Amino acid sequence: MTPLRWIDVDLEAIAHNVKVARSLLEPKTKFSAVVKADAYGHGAVPVAKAALAAGADDLAVTYLDEALPLRKARIRSPILVMGVLLPEQAPLVVKNRLTAMVDNVPLMKALAKAARPSR
Repeated sequence: MTPLRWIDVDLEAIAHNVKVARSLLEPKTKFSAVVKADAYGHGAVPVAKAALAAGADDLAVTYLDEALPLRKARIRSPILVMGVLLPEQAPLVVKNRLTAMVDNVPLMKALAKAARPSR
């Protein structure tokens, strides 16, 4: 028999931690809340909303498939995709107004092409 397991996520504690971290920074310093891996198993959408409400400027994830549910949840803040992206994913990056870390020319060209207005 598998033992029961659960985790209680205290969004107020997350908000408190963001406020404390923010208070330690210079006023103009940007603060990104990293919510990769489903916010480390705590639930990316609720954690992202709590962090943003508490003063985070933007969000960061590792993969494109982690960013898309945040957009689906109507989170409009900037979201950085820190991990590897394929050139064929460029249209989704542009469509969902994501920021990509670019480490190769094919991805850069694909993003530039996807960002051009269609004629």
